[in-house]
Amino acid sequence: MKKLILCLWVCLTILPSEIYATNFTRGTETAQKFGVHEITLTGDGSVVNPFDTPCEVTFTSSSGLSITVNAFYDGSNTWHARCYITEIGNWSWESVSSRDSGLDNKNGSFSAVNSDLKGLLKKHPADNKALASDDGKWFLNIGDTSYYIFNNDHNKWQDFIRDSWTKGITLIRAAMVGALTEWDRLFDGGDHDKLNINNFQTNDTRLIWMLDSLPDMYVEFILLPACNTGWTGDETLWYNLSGEQHIRIMKYMVARYAAFPEIIWEVVNDYEYSSSHPHNVEMAIEVGEYLMNNDPWEHLITTGGIRGDDFYFTDAKWATLFHLETLDALPADQVKDYTNYPVHVFNGEDRYETYREPDHPNIYFRRLIWAWTLSSGSACYGGYWDDTVPYSQSSFEGLDNIVHVKNFFHDNNIELSGYIPDDNCVSSPARGSSRPKVMHSEKKSSYVIYHPNASIDGQAANISSRTASLTITDLPAGAYTLLWMRADNGVEQKTYFNHDGGARLLSSPWPGIDVVLYLQTDPAVGVKRSPSLSSMNDNDMLRVQPNPFKTSTTIWVRLPENMQVCIDIMNMQGSHVERVAHGNFHSGVHQFIWNANNLPGGIYFIKLQTGSRVYGRMVRLSPG
Repeated sequence: MKKLILCLWVCLTILPSEIYATNFTRGTETAQKFGVHEITLTGDGSVVNPFDTPCEVTFTSSSGLSITVNAFYDGSNTWHARCYITEIGNWSWESVSSRDSGLDNKNGSFSAVNSDLKGLLKKHPADNKALASDDGKWFLNIGDTSYYIFNNDHNKWQDFIRDSWTKGITLIRAAMVGALTEWDRLFDGGDHDKLNINNFQTNDTRLIWMLDSLPDMYVEFILLPACNTGWTGDETLWYNLSGEQHIRIMKYMVARYAAFPEIIWEVVNDYEYSSSHPHNVEMAIEVGEYLMNNDPWEHLITTGGIRGDDFYFTDAKWATLFHLETLDALPADQVKDYTNYPVHVFNGEDRYETYREPDHPNIYFRRLIWAWTLSSGSACYGGYWDDTVPYSQSSFEGLDNIVHVKNFFHDNNIELSGYIPDDNCVSSPARGSSRPKVMHSEKKSSYVIYHPNASIDGQAANISSRTASLTITDLPAGAYTLLWMRADNGVEQKTYFNHDGGARLLSSPWPGIDVVLYLQTDPAVGVKRSPSLSSMNDNDMLRVQPNPFKTSTTIWVRLPENMQVCIDIMNMQGSHVERVAHGNFHSGVHQFIWNANNLPGGIYFIKLQTGSRVYGRMVRLSPG
């Protein structure tokens, strides 16, 4: 028995890849719901151009769902067919080919089980301006740009993707087969009738790794390279290819990649669209319509214009995501231009940290991300546009604060689907491009607001030394929970108040910083989330719970009137460790989180100063 237990322990420790299922499965392996399953076929070697060999594979679920896809040639007389798995249970497949007997009349089966995967992105079923994943959850789109992560000459792609994910990124913009400008990378030795399988296989390796390792990271997949006649030119290469060559390329891309849930189709990037650029316009329409009509799973589709242009294809049925390029779009005013279109607007490119670099990248990009997110759109960061440099291996600052955006929505279980952008519902000394960005629920029972507290806009965007404040001009009567968060470091402070209706002034607990606030009405929220409040009496100004604690503890402060508050952490030697809060606060109970993750275990002293009075509590931080 001991030997059996030891054997099982060794297997679990050393061979996890053989025990735990992956999200990209093959053959008779057990597939994952919202994953990709691939089957392999072997040809008879008789075809002249394998890229023209017709072969269809039909996947059928136990419920009767039937999906037919094209198999694609992958070299060495091998074809694959891929299916995006949308149901659990038993699946079967069968193939048909009129030209290759080795590909014809083959069949097989596999089963699929439930998973935690989110699935592909689409319009939110309850809000056309928002995005959702196939599991029904609202998708927070925060982009990063690395055009070359699918280029086999760039070997730091894994580090780049991991770093971006750690910093809060949820989508990476990248060029298929790493071909940002090099059209020849699509083709085999310049032969436009054959495709470069090695480069496409590099794509596979990296997309599969992402699906297995970071399945919640998505890719805006730029299908075709930049205009061959130069930026602002009218392309000629695609125009001079035959219609048969067009179909071959598009059919192959859909066959090979449509099953991957993590991709969004972007036809091209940085193309000028106008009546004087007819080839560009025709190419986008041709590819967009082909994707719309031939992608079995209907991924989002867009195409990229040049910086400063409006989205050209607003009335095209295939354009299910509007992609813009801007410069200094910190207030996200461009989103309002598309109010009448039921489509999400993505600012895919603004300044880069290495190209037209902002003076203060960390401030600039967090303003950009917050403002676009709270305009029912989304925005993108850019480090290098022409290299693949992992963030941790750079001197960049632009992503330093972006993880707090993702954490804010995730930790507080906030989904913006159904929220309405409404900057005019607040008044503030900050106006124009420096105004607070506001979204609220339809009945104004909850608000999410970003106050940039800006001293200057544009490339030199910076923070004011003032304390951010705003007035909600018509706040409904009720009991409210107000959560403040510093945009620079994610520190939060929570307070509660009753409101009789009408205007309500809200002032940040921290001077000299931009802030995010989440205001919601719920008469029971204080009791449900704050069990220690009921036992605090009027003389109990300061309470800390839990104590002792391991990583973080909550500091509760009850104020009998409006007053200035300062909370500091001291060690036993009397040295100052950290300032938790400083500012003017309304009367009532306030909650502060002290995160002591990076401090050694021991005794600490929490010092609360209100006006001329000082209160204190000893707390014990247990060793990690």
